Amino acid sequence: MSILLFNLCLYLIPFVILLVKDKGITLRAFLLGFITFNAVCSVYTWYNGIYLDFSGNLFYNELTVFPFLLIWITLMLVFYPIVNFREQKIERVELPSFVKVKYLSIAGIALAFLLLLLMVKPVLGGIASGFGVLYTDAKSGEALFSGKVYKLYHLYSIIQIPLMLYWGYYICFIKKNIFFSSLLFISAFIPSIIYGVGGASRGMLFFRFIDAFVIVLIFRKFISAKLLNVVKIGFVFFVSLLLFISIVITSDRFGEGDIIFKIIAQYFGESFINANIHFFANLKDPLLGERMFPDFYKLFTGNSLQSFTTKYEAWSYYSSKVGVYIHYFKTLPIDFYIELGVIGAVLSILILFLLGKKYIKITATTPFYRLIWVVYYYQICIGSLFGFTKAGHDNFVRLIGLLTVYLFFRVNFRKITLSKS
Repeated sequence: MSILLFNLCLYLIPFVILLVKDKGITLRAFLLGFITFNAVCSVYTWYNGIYLDFSGNLFYNELTVFPFLLIWITLMLVFYPIVNFREQKIERVELPSFVKVKYLSIAGIALAFLLLLLMVKPVLGGIASGFGVLYTDAKSGEALFSGKVYKLYHLYSIIQIPLMLYWGYYICFIKKNIFFSSLLFISAFIPSIIYGVGGASRGMLFFRFIDAFVIVLIFRKFISAKLLNVVKIGFVFFVSLLLFISIVITSDRFGEGDIIFKIIAQYFGESFINANIHFFANLKDPLLGERMFPDFYKLFTGNSLQSFTTKYEAWSYYSSKVGVYIHYFKTLPIDFYIELGVIGAVLSILILFLLGKKYIKITATTPFYRLIWVVYYYQICIGSLFGFTKAGHDNFVRLIGLLTVYLFFRVNFRKITLSKS
C-alpha cells in the first residue's frame, strides 16, 4: 500500500466511524473530516506531480511510514479533548450577568467598527496595486496599516472569541433584534477578514469561516428551524464571498487558469509531505522557543531576541539555525519538535492534552465561559496541520488578554440558565 494512502486511512477510518456514530457533522467529526481532506490533498498533489512542481524538486528524505505514524499519534492525543467533547449533550447554557455581557458586546462592536473604518481605505488602496504586491509588502516589512491599527487589532483579537460566542447565544436565546445580531456577526468575523485581505492571506479567510461554522455547530440544537434556514442561506453567501476573494488572491499571487486549483490543493496537501521529507530527522539544533515563545525564551535563557525588518529575514535566520526552510507548513508536532527538540515537543503536547482535558468537559449544563476554551482549543486543533498557530509574542499577549476576559466572565458569573424551548 502507498505510504500516503496508509496515512490517509489513519484519519479516514476514525472520521467515518465518528460520522456514523454521531449521525452527521459534529465538532469532532468536522475536525477529523478536515484533517482527512488534507490527507486526500497530500495523495493528490504527490501523485499528480503538483507537489514537486511547486517545491522545485528539492527534498531531503524519501517518504517513510514512521513519521506519519508519529504525527498521527501526537495529533490524536492533542485532538482527544475535542473528540471527547459532545456539543449535542449540552441542554442548558449558564450565562453571566446579562447587563455586563451586553456592555462588553457593545464595546466589542464599537472597537470592531472603528477598526473597519481605519482599515478599509488602506486595504482598498492596496487591492488596487494587486494582491501579489500586498503579499510581498506584508512579508518585506512594508506596513499597510498604521501602528495604531495593529495595536487596536491585537486588542480586538482578545475579545473576538467571546464576541463570536455571544453572536451564537444572541441568535438562539434573545432573537429580539435582527439588526443587533447582524452587528454582532460583522463585529465577530469581518475585521479579521479585512485584515487578512490587507495581507493577501487566504488562511485568515479560511479560519474565519471555520470559526463561524464552529459557533453554529455549538449552538445548533438551540437554533429554531426557521432561523436555521436563514443561517444556512447566510452561510452560503458568506462562503461564496470568501471563496471568491480567495480565488482572486490566489490568481493575483500565482497566476490564472488551472494553476489556481493546483495551488489550493498544494496549500492543503503539503503539510504531511513537508513534515515527512523536509523536517523529520533533518533538525540541526532546536530553537529552544526563540521563534514560537520569545517571551519565555528570553526569560529562561537570558539571551536577547533578534530583531528583523522583514519576515523574509526572520525566515532566513531561523532556517539557518535549524537546517531546513522554516516557513513550510509542517504540522503541530513537527513544529514543536523543531522549536523545542524531542523532549520539549513531548512535554508541550502532553501539556496541551492535559489543559484541554481539564477545561473542555461534557456536561448537560455548560457555563458560557467554558465555551471560550472550547473555541480556542478548537482553533489550535484545526490549525494543527499548518503548525502551532497560537505562537509568538503577539499571540502570547492575546492569550493573556483572553485569560483576563475569561476571568471577567467567571468572576461575574450568575447562573442565568437558558435552555432549548
